[in-house]
Amino acid sequence: MKLIAILITVSITFFGVSQVSYDFSLALPPLEEESSSVDRIHFGIYNSEEANSTYEFNEKGISIISTTFTSVSREMIRENSKYTVRNGFIFGVTKDSLPCVLEKDRYHFGILNREYLIGAKSRHILKKVSKNQYILNYEENGNFVPTLLTFNGNQLNVQQFDYETGTSSFNDFKLFTSISKNEMEFITISPSEEEWENFNFENLIFGTAIRYLKQ
Repeated sequence: MKLIAILITVSITFFGVSQVSYDFSLALPPLEEESSSVDRIHFGIYNSEEANSTYEFNEKGISIISTTFTSVSREMIRENSKYTVRNGFIFGVTKDSLPCVLEKDRYHFGILNREYLIGAKSRHILKKVSKNQYILNYEENGNFVPTLLTFNGNQLNVQQFDYETGTSSFNDFKLFTSISKNEMEFITISPSEEEWENFNFENLIFGTAIRYLKQ
């Protein structure tokens, strides 16, 4: 009987635990004004060996460039007048020709995709923390998920929003809303200016930095 009671307790505890997802009701830092881009000194293109993406900062805002790799068969090239291949380039896939490689009867190539994170009617919000640090607030269903951008000379460190399961890092925030759905708890935090100023956000809610270097 004692063993059965223990098993029942463990089962109730296990199934009673739900995952928790956090976001913010406002862009961070709370009272800072929105920025249309980073300071001009940081303008440029930043690449990383750790990620298949490139950041570009200029007067238009912030964009991220990624590459989608795909291929077409030699048979399709022969039968479809839309495509032609000359001198290692494929024509007809996009407005510009793309370098390609023939391997096992297929032409392989990469297509660049540009997404504006700030600018071009994006709903995301950029705010300045200091002369070398910004928070890029991704808008999701009316709330915001922060990413930390830190410039250090020709280096850019990008840290995504991250926290440990069962974290107590957000306990200092008094105003929040909570919704439970499909064994998930969604908590939206509304930090005050004072709460945010006393919050060690760099160490508590951002993950390992991905390093990008300026071209």
